[in-house]
Amino acid sequence: MKKPILFLLQIPPPVHGSSLVGSYIQKSTIINEKFKTAYINIGTSISISEIGKKHISKVIIFFKLLYLLVKTLNTLKPNLVYIAITSKGIGFYKDLFFVLITKLLGYKIVYHFHNKGVSVNQNNIIDNFLYKWAFSNTSAIILSHRLYYDIKKYFNKGAVYVCPNGIPEDKIEPTKSLISTKRHTHFLFLSNLYKSKGIYIILKALKQLKDQFEDFSCSI
Repeated sequence: MKKPILFLLQIPPPVHGSSLVGSYIQKSTIINEKFKTAYINIGTSISISEIGKKHISKVIIFFKLLYLLVKTLNTLKPNLVYIAITSKGIGFYKDLFFVLITKLLGYKIVYHFHNKGVSVNQNNIIDNFLYKWAFSNTSAIILSHRLYYDIKKYFNKGAVYVCPNGIPEDKIEPTKSLISTKRHTHFLFLSNLYKSKGIYIILKALKQLKDQFEDFSCSI
């Protein structure tokens, strides 16, 4: 018999790193063939601009999600609950309600961290208390060994798994105009245009390159 797993994750829209990985997991034949799966999209925003903003429709969606979670847990009775949790801020406080229900009903949790910020907020008395409670007796998935520092206060290394992000091979479609030649180098910056994603760093790097030679281009 297949072991049941409940996935609480985000699925596009909006399109961002966590939601894309969520869609890959939901469509994974490996996961769905090996386990009895159920999915709940815990995103309440439908566009990037809505993320972090208050709106009555998001509150209604949120309470519907809480009801759906209770209903699914009682019917599926999963061996494991996967939660793509937000590391800090309003998103973290929202996700805590999903954690609260899951823990009260006695289900095992594994968190998947697609962002960082725990180490920045862990010195706040309230956040530290909430982190300790939410992360106790749980496991975590991080994107790189280099990101362990962000959660090491609350997770032993034995409870942490590393799973780098990737994209399906069938999504890769080489474009001739992006292929570098011996005479010309083409750089591609592929991310959201947030400061934390490094957009200013690459602009500074391109300026330094331009001061040395001009035979290159960059697509952002």
